[in-house]
Amino acid sequence: MNIGIIIPANHQGGISKLSTIAALDLANAGHNISIIVPLMPYHYYYVALGNRRLAWIKSSVRHIQRRFHRKPFYSQGLLSDSEHQDKVSINFVLRQASRSSLKQLDWLILHSIAGIAEYRGKYPQARQIYICHHPEEWDHGHTESFRELRTSFEGKILAVSAKTALELANYMASPRLVPDCISPIIWKQRENALTKKNSRDVILVWKTNESGRVGAEIIRLLLTIRPDTKVTIWCRLGYGYANIAKELLSMIPVVENISETELSNLYLDHHMLLFPSTHEGFGMPPIEGLACGCVPVLYRDVGAAEMYAGDGQNSIFIEGTLDSVAEKMSRVLDDEDKLQSMKSFGLESVESFSPCGYGHRILKEAGAIE
Repeated sequence: MNIGIIIPANHQGGISKLSTIAALDLANAGHNISIIVPLMPYHYYYVALGNRRLAWIKSSVRHIQRRFHRKPFYSQGLLSDSEHQDKVSINFVLRQASRSSLKQLDWLILHSIAGIAEYRGKYPQARQIYICHHPEEWDHGHTESFRELRTSFEGKILAVSAKTALELANYMASPRLVPDCISPIIWKQRENALTKKNSRDVILVWKTNESGRVGAEIIRLLLTIRPDTKVTIWCRLGYGYANIAKELLSMIPVVENISETELSNLYLDHHMLLFPSTHEGFGMPPIEGLACGCVPVLYRDVGAAEMYAGDGQNSIFIEGTLDSVAEKMSRVLDDEDKLQSMKSFGLESVESFSPCGYGHRILKEAGAIE
């Protein structure tokens, strides 16, 4: 079959990564995949909903510049590592795919509510699959409009976690689940997770300034208890987070804009992953860390944590005071047997997040294949 995957934008993040993993899995099964990337993304949010055309144009400049300077698709590294990359094409479009190009497709996979709105009259909805990563009204408002788009949608809706499915089930039939997966590059590192000697202790994931500040306070408290703790901050690219992180934790190295291979090595090089986010539909870094022997420190109910995380078994939950969290981290870091036990259990807990068959699972749960 010919399958199109619409991604919201050429961003370094989960949707780009997951779309590429799905594309490679489907290409391995003999399908032809077109990943469609808008050069001027977010028109629906900026213009159709917000009437902010000038802001939309300004936000598009860096996307156009990236393409103009021939910088690759953010998940190009995943494609380059596959023998089936010839069956996957990356197609940049100005804003939307043309009707003529859509006619060649048997199925269209969408990753945002904007996709439902923008392709409603351009491609048969019965052959559309919408993967809901989290209810977009969490970020954009417009709750009634977004719910109407979902309830009137004639295609198939999938959710990435039970938490996301439960949110949608409040006003519509509960969607089928297809959890996020771990990339092939990181998945391969499981064989090294328990044998590689870690040279550093904790990665702080700085996804937003709100969660980053919480993480920074935990790190400050940890350093008070355990001054020799070696920490690295990993910042989301393009939001100026690195500057704030450097202001609050000036002596700690910061990394951003890293490849998937560099990310896997970052996980392998650390014992723990501090992930203080409270706003996730799934949350991929904890399962990626677990696959590399990096114990996550996270909130009990964040994203899909209930699917894999156990406090004191393979994870440390952020509960009680931040001082108590720092103390728990310090105790585990200083207990080699406990640390190795948690890492071993962590490897077992991510078996269900294999990239093998990820694209197949999407099509099967949507009823596109048997």
